[in-house]
Amino acid sequence: SAIFLSITGIFLNVNVQGGKEFEDSVGLMGQYETGAMLDREGKPMNSKGTIAYGMEWQVKPDHGDPIIFSTAEGPQWPQEKC
Repeated sequence: SAIFLSITGIFLNVNVQGGKEFEDSVGLMGQYETGAMLDREGKPMNSKGTIAYGMEWQVKPDHGDPIIFSTAEGPQWPQEKC
């Protein structure tokens, strides 16, 4: 299994090639097998749009998500839509 990142202009390309390690993956990139946009409970979000989908997958330590940086600086997740 491998994850390849590349940049084309201003766009980030994430290419996930793998096997069993990614079968249960769900997150900002969608469900691995289908690409379906699911919320944290596994319910479809396709009709809610990409802004709502991105907000759903923000890292939120006060909602039980792990802290991913050693130092918290500024807002860690948007409180409102930009």
